[in-house]
Amino acid sequence: MKRAPRTRAPWFCCTRDQYLDGAHDASLIDPDCWLIDQALLDRPGVDEIMLDLLYDISKQEAVFGAAKEFLREERPPALIATGANDEVFPESSVRHFLDDLPDAEFHALDTGHFALEEKGAEIGSLMRSFLDRTFPDT
Repeated sequence: MKRAPRTRAPWFCCTRDQYLDGAHDASLIDPDCWLIDQALLDRPGVDEIMLDLLYDISKQEAVFGAAKEFLREERPPALIATGANDEVFPESSVRHFLDDLPDAEFHALDTGHFALEEKGAEIGSLMRSFLDRTFPDT
């Protein structure tokens, strides 16, 4: 797909803000995270790849529908740990997984999009507890 040339947008602020927006304690988030992400995003051609990815998501209705059907029919054990303040995937949207997985264990943590950066230890504890209860003999 041919696109018109663009001037460079302030992508660094967007990348950094995805890490910090909604975080309860931004001092817990290592700045190297967004600096490394930005360095990778700044490579030649990545902007076009990202635009293609965003465009393709809108064409994946059948894939998302099949995934929802699988979850409804198979009802696999599931732990959902998300950032309550996530602007990319708001809690209200993530909570809709419970429509297809009503027995899922759901935790909305006081953080943003990169929940693991701020709440890694808490999410790790949730995972260990979930696995111990769900698969006690393994």
